[in-house]
Amino acid sequence: MAAPFLLYEVTMERIESLTNSKVKLAASLTKGKTRQQEKAFVTEGVRLCEEALKAAEQGAWTIRFGLITPEQLASQRGAALAALADEMGIALYETPETVYKKAAQVVSPQGVLFVVNCCSCSPEEIVDLCRGTKKAPLIAVLDGVQDPGNVGTILRTAEAVGATGAILLPGTADVYGEKTVRASMGAIFRLPVVTMTAAELMSFAEDNGLHLYATALDRRAKAHLAVNFEEPSMIVFGSEGSGVSKDILDDDITETIYIPMAGGAESFNVAQASAIVLYETLRQREFKNV
Repeated sequence: MAAPFLLYEVTMERIESLTNSKVKLAASLTKGKTRQQEKAFVTEGVRLCEEALKAAEQGAWTIRFGLITPEQLASQRGAALAALADEMGIALYETPETVYKKAAQVVSPQGVLFVVNCCSCSPEEIVDLCRGTKKAPLIAVLDGVQDPGNVGTILRTAEAVGATGAILLPGTADVYGEKTVRASMGAIFRLPVVTMTAAELMSFAEDNGLHLYATALDRRAKAHLAVNFEEPSMIVFGSEGSGVSKDILDDDITETIYIPMAGGAESFNVAQASAIVLYETLRQREFKNV
Protein backbone atom coordinates (compact mmCIF):
# COMPACT_ATOMS: atom_id res chain seq x y z
CA MET A 1 0.00 0.00 0.00
CA ALA A 2 1.34 3.41 -0.93
CA ALA A 3 2.16 5.87 1.85
CA PRO A 4 -0.56 8.50 2.39
CA PHE A 5 -0.04 11.87 0.75
CA LEU A 6 0.60 14.52 3.41
CA LEU A 7 0.10 18.25 3.06
CA TYR A 8 2.60 19.07 5.81
CA GLU A 9 6.22 18.26 6.45
CA VAL A 10 7.80 18.89 9.84
CA THR A 11 11.41 18.21 10.79
CA MET A 12 11.69 17.32 14.46
CA GLU A 13 14.02 15.78 16.98
CA ARG A 14 13.63 12.11 17.79
CA ILE A 15 13.61 10.63 21.30
CA GLU A 16 14.49 6.94 21.43
CA SER A 17 15.45 6.42 25.08
CA LEU A 18 13.03 5.25 27.77
CA THR A 19 15.08 7.20 30.31
CA ASN A 20 14.81 10.52 28.48
CA SER A 21 13.85 13.29 30.94
CA LYS A 22 10.83 14.38 28.91
CA VAL A 23 9.49 10.84 28.68
CA LYS A 24 10.00 10.36 32.41
CA LEU A 25 8.29 13.68 33.20
CA ALA A 26 5.22 12.84 31.12
CA ALA A 27 5.00 9.40 32.76
CA SER A 28 5.32 10.88 36.26
CA LEU A 29 2.35 13.20 35.72
CA THR A 30 -0.01 10.28 36.31
CA LYS A 31 0.47 11.11 40.01
CA GLY A 32 -1.49 14.01 41.48
CA LYS A 33 1.41 14.97 43.76
CA THR A 34 3.74 15.32 40.77
CA ARG A 35 1.14 17.37 38.88
CA GLN A 36 0.96 19.75 41.84
CA GLN A 37 4.74 20.00 42.09
CA GLU A 38 5.29 20.50 38.37
CA LYS A 39 2.10 22.53 37.87
CA ALA A 40 1.60 20.53 34.68
CA PHE A 41 -0.53 17.70 33.30
CA VAL A 42 -0.83 15.50 30.22
CA THR A 43 -3.47 15.76 27.53
CA GLU A 44 -3.52 12.88 25.08
CA GLY A 45 -5.07 12.09 21.72
CA VAL A 46 -5.48 14.16 18.56
CA ARG A 47 -8.80 15.75 19.58
CA LEU A 48 -7.61 16.95 22.98
CA CYS A 49 -4.23 18.05 21.65
CA GLU A 50 -6.02 20.10 18.99
CA GLU A 51 -8.06 21.75 21.75
CA ALA A 52 -4.87 22.45 23.70
CA LEU A 53 -3.31 24.10 20.65
CA LYS A 54 -6.39 26.31 20.16
CA ALA A 55 -6.18 27.40 23.80
CA ALA A 56 -2.46 28.06 23.50
CA GLU A 57 -3.05 30.15 20.35
CA GLN A 58 -5.37 32.36 22.39
CA GLY A 59 -2.66 32.84 24.99
CA ALA A 60 -4.50 31.36 27.97
CA TRP A 61 -2.50 28.12 28.16
CA THR A 62 1.13 27.11 27.68
CA ILE A 63 2.27 23.80 26.22
CA ARG A 64 5.73 22.69 27.37
CA PHE A 65 6.33 20.01 24.74
CA GLY A 66 4.72 17.09 22.97
CA LEU A 67 5.47 13.52 21.93
CA ILE A 68 4.18 11.91 18.74
CA THR A 69 4.63 8.50 17.13
CA PRO A 70 5.61 7.99 13.47
CA GLU A 71 2.21 6.33 12.88
CA GLN A 72 0.31 9.36 14.16
CA LEU A 73 2.62 11.70 12.27
CA ALA A 74 1.76 9.83 9.06
CA SER A 75 -1.95 10.59 9.48
CA GLN A 76 -3.58 13.69 8.02
CA ARG A 77 -4.67 15.13 11.40
CA GLY A 78 -1.44 14.15 13.12
CA ALA A 79 0.67 15.86 10.48
CA ALA A 80 -1.52 18.99 10.57
CA LEU A 81 -1.27 19.08 14.36
CA ALA A 82 2.52 18.75 14.18
CA ALA A 83 2.72 21.54 11.60
CA LEU A 84 0.66 23.88 13.78
CA ALA A 85 2.75 23.07 16.85
CA ASP A 86 5.89 23.80 14.84
CA GLU A 87 4.42 27.08 13.61
CA MET A 88 3.66 28.06 17.22
CA GLY A 89 7.17 27.22 18.38
CA ILE A 90 6.07 24.24 20.51
CA ALA A 91 8.67 21.49 20.77
CA LEU A 92 7.27 18.21 19.46
CA TYR A 93 9.40 15.07 19.54
CA GLU A 94 8.97 11.95 17.44
CA THR A 95 9.11 8.81 19.57
CA PRO A 96 8.83 5.13 18.61
CA GLU A 97 5.78 3.30 19.94
CA THR A 98 7.74 1.58 22.73
CA VAL A 99 9.01 4.90 24.10
CA TYR A 100 5.66 6.64 23.65
CA LYS A 101 3.90 3.94 25.68
CA LYS A 102 6.22 4.69 28.60
CA ALA A 103 4.94 8.29 28.66
CA ALA A 104 1.30 7.60 27.76
CA GLN A 105 -1.41 7.59 30.41
CA VAL A 106 -4.28 5.81 28.65
CA VAL A 107 -4.69 2.06 28.29
CA SER A 108 -4.73 2.30 24.49
CA PRO A 109 -2.16 5.01 23.63
CA GLN A 110 -3.32 7.40 20.93
CA GLY A 111 0.01 8.39 19.46
CA VAL A 112 0.27 12.02 20.51
CA LEU A 113 0.35 13.83 23.84
CA PHE A 114 1.20 17.27 25.19
CA VAL A 115 2.57 18.25 28.57
CA VAL A 116 0.58 21.38 29.44
CA ASN A 117 1.14 23.90 32.22
CA CYS A 118 -1.78 24.18 34.63
CA CYS A 119 -3.75 27.39 34.22
CA SER A 120 -4.77 29.28 37.35
CA CYS A 121 -7.29 32.04 37.84
CA SER A 122 -9.05 33.58 40.83
CA PRO A 123 -12.77 33.40 41.65
CA GLU A 124 -12.94 37.17 41.16
CA GLU A 125 -11.70 36.76 37.60
CA ILE A 126 -14.62 34.44 36.85
CA VAL A 127 -17.11 37.07 38.00
CA ASP A 128 -15.21 39.79 36.13
CA LEU A 129 -15.81 37.94 32.87
CA CYS A 130 -19.42 39.12 33.04
CA ARG A 131 -18.74 42.77 33.81
CA GLY A 132 -19.80 45.01 30.96
CA THR A 133 -22.00 42.27 29.44
CA LYS A 134 -25.69 41.49 29.73
CA LYS A 135 -24.99 38.02 31.16
CA ALA A 136 -25.05 37.41 34.90
CA PRO A 137 -22.43 35.03 36.34
CA LEU A 138 -23.34 31.35 36.32
CA ILE A 139 -20.96 29.07 38.21
CA ALA A 140 -21.18 25.30 38.63
CA VAL A 141 -19.87 24.09 42.00
CA LEU A 142 -18.70 20.51 42.56
CA ASP A 143 -18.74 19.47 46.20
CA GLY A 144 -16.83 16.24 46.77
CA VAL A 145 -17.64 14.74 43.36
CA GLN A 146 -15.09 11.95 43.43
CA ASP A 147 -15.49 10.22 40.10
CA PRO A 148 -13.17 11.83 37.48
CA GLY A 149 -15.57 10.91 34.68
CA ASN A 150 -18.42 12.72 36.43
CA VAL A 151 -16.24 15.77 37.07
CA GLY A 152 -15.14 15.97 33.44
CA THR A 153 -18.69 15.46 32.20
CA ILE A 154 -20.08 18.20 34.47
CA LEU A 155 -17.38 20.62 33.30
CA ARG A 156 -18.21 19.75 29.70
CA THR A 157 -21.91 20.40 30.34
CA ALA A 158 -21.22 23.66 32.18
CA GLU A 159 -19.12 24.91 29.30
CA ALA A 160 -21.78 23.84 26.79
CA VAL A 161 -24.52 25.87 28.49
CA GLY A 162 -22.34 28.98 28.69
CA ALA A 163 -21.43 28.88 32.38
CA THR A 164 -18.96 31.54 33.45
CA GLY A 165 -16.78 29.06 35.36
CA ALA A 166 -16.64 26.21 37.83
CA ILE A 167 -15.55 25.87 41.45
CA LEU A 168 -14.23 22.62 42.91
CA LEU A 169 -14.57 22.03 46.64
CA PRO A 170 -12.48 19.60 48.75
CA GLY A 171 -12.95 15.93 47.94
CA THR A 172 -13.58 16.57 44.24
CA ALA A 173 -11.44 14.66 41.73
CA ASP A 174 -8.40 16.48 40.35
CA VAL A 175 -9.38 18.54 37.34
CA TYR A 176 -6.01 17.75 35.74
CA GLY A 177 -6.18 13.99 36.19
CA GLU A 178 -6.12 12.02 32.92
CA LYS A 179 -9.68 10.68 33.25
CA THR A 180 -11.10 14.11 34.11
CA VAL A 181 -9.30 15.80 31.24
CA ARG A 182 -10.50 13.12 28.81
CA ALA A 183 -14.11 13.25 30.03
CA SER A 184 -14.16 17.05 29.72
CA MET A 185 -13.50 16.71 25.96
CA GLY A 186 -11.54 19.95 25.93
CA ALA A 187 -13.88 21.93 28.18
CA ILE A 188 -11.11 22.49 30.74
CA PHE A 189 -9.34 24.64 28.14
CA ARG A 190 -12.37 26.92 27.75
CA LEU A 191 -14.00 26.99 31.19
CA PRO A 192 -12.20 28.76 34.07
CA VAL A 193 -11.90 26.43 37.07
CA VAL A 194 -10.84 27.33 40.62
CA THR A 195 -10.66 25.46 43.92
CA MET A 196 -11.73 26.71 47.35
CA THR A 197 -13.22 25.55 50.66
CA ALA A 198 -16.92 25.57 51.53
CA ALA A 199 -16.40 28.53 53.87
CA GLU A 200 -14.64 30.47 51.13
CA LEU A 201 -17.45 29.61 48.73
CA MET A 202 -20.12 31.10 50.97
CA SER A 203 -18.10 34.26 51.62
CA PHE A 204 -17.49 34.58 47.88
CA ALA A 205 -21.22 34.25 47.18
CA GLU A 206 -22.11 36.97 49.69
CA ASP A 207 -19.35 39.34 48.62
CA ASN A 208 -20.36 39.14 44.95
CA GLY A 209 -24.15 39.04 45.26
CA LEU A 210 -24.45 35.50 43.96
CA HIS A 211 -27.48 33.33 44.72
CA LEU A 212 -26.24 30.03 46.13
CA TYR A 213 -28.34 27.00 45.17
CA ALA A 214 -27.68 23.43 46.26
CA THR A 215 -29.31 20.29 44.93
CA ALA A 216 -30.93 18.45 47.83
CA LEU A 217 -34.16 16.82 48.88
CA ASP A 218 -35.46 18.63 51.94
CA ARG A 219 -38.68 20.30 53.04
CA ARG A 220 -37.69 23.77 51.96
CA ALA A 221 -36.36 22.77 48.52
CA LYS A 222 -38.12 24.16 45.47
CA ALA A 223 -38.24 22.65 42.00
CA HIS A 224 -35.34 23.80 39.84
CA LEU A 225 -37.91 24.86 37.23
CA ALA A 226 -39.24 27.47 39.67
CA VAL A 227 -35.87 29.18 40.21
CA ASN A 228 -34.85 32.33 38.36
CA PHE A 229 -31.44 31.38 37.00
CA GLU A 230 -31.19 34.61 35.01
CA GLU A 231 -29.89 36.18 38.21
CA PRO A 232 -26.23 35.77 39.29
CA SER A 233 -26.13 32.13 40.37
CA MET A 234 -23.93 29.39 41.78
CA ILE A 235 -25.30 25.85 41.74
CA VAL A 236 -23.77 23.20 43.99
CA PHE A 237 -23.79 19.54 42.96
CA GLY A 238 -22.86 17.12 45.73
CA SER A 239 -20.87 13.91 45.97
CA GLU A 240 -22.17 10.67 44.52
CA GLY A 241 -22.64 9.07 47.95
CA SER A 242 -23.62 11.78 50.42
CA GLY A 243 -24.72 14.76 48.35
CA VAL A 244 -23.97 18.37 49.22
CA SER A 245 -22.05 18.85 52.47
CA LYS A 246 -23.93 19.82 55.64
CA ASP A 247 -21.97 23.07 56.09
CA ILE A 248 -23.36 24.37 52.83
CA LEU A 249 -26.91 23.08 53.30
CA ASP A 250 -27.16 24.55 56.80
CA ASP A 251 -25.95 28.02 55.84
CA ASP A 252 -28.64 30.70 55.76
CA ILE A 253 -27.67 31.92 52.29
CA THR A 254 -28.17 28.49 50.66
CA GLU A 255 -31.38 27.78 48.80
CA THR A 256 -32.07 24.10 48.08
CA ILE A 257 -33.51 22.86 44.80
CA TYR A 258 -34.67 19.49 43.51
CA ILE A 259 -35.49 17.92 40.14
CA PRO A 260 -39.16 16.86 39.86
CA MET A 261 -39.69 13.27 38.69
CA ALA A 262 -42.84 11.53 37.50
CA GLY A 263 -41.55 7.96 37.44
CA GLY A 264 -40.35 5.61 40.14
CA ALA A 265 -36.64 6.51 40.09
CA GLU A 266 -35.35 7.79 43.41
CA SER A 267 -32.49 9.93 42.13
CA PHE A 268 -30.17 10.82 39.26
CA ASN A 269 -26.48 10.30 38.80
CA VAL A 270 -24.71 13.59 39.64
CA ALA A 271 -23.67 14.08 36.02
CA GLN A 272 -27.30 13.57 34.90
CA ALA A 273 -28.62 15.92 37.58
CA SER A 274 -26.15 18.64 36.65
CA ALA A 275 -27.10 18.37 32.98
CA ILE A 276 -30.82 18.72 33.76
CA VAL A 277 -30.35 21.74 36.01
CA LEU A 278 -27.71 23.46 33.88
CA TYR A 279 -29.77 23.12 30.73
CA GLU A 280 -32.65 24.80 32.52
CA THR A 281 -30.32 27.77 33.09
CA LEU A 282 -29.61 27.84 29.35
CA ARG A 283 -33.32 27.68 28.53
CA GLN A 284 -34.08 30.60 30.81
CA ARG A 285 -31.16 32.70 29.67
CA GLU A 286 -31.17 32.06 25.93
CA PHE A 287 -34.40 30.30 24.87
CA LYS A 288 -37.10 31.58 27.18
CA ASN A 289 -39.32 32.75 24.33
CA VAL A 290 -38.83 29.77 22.04
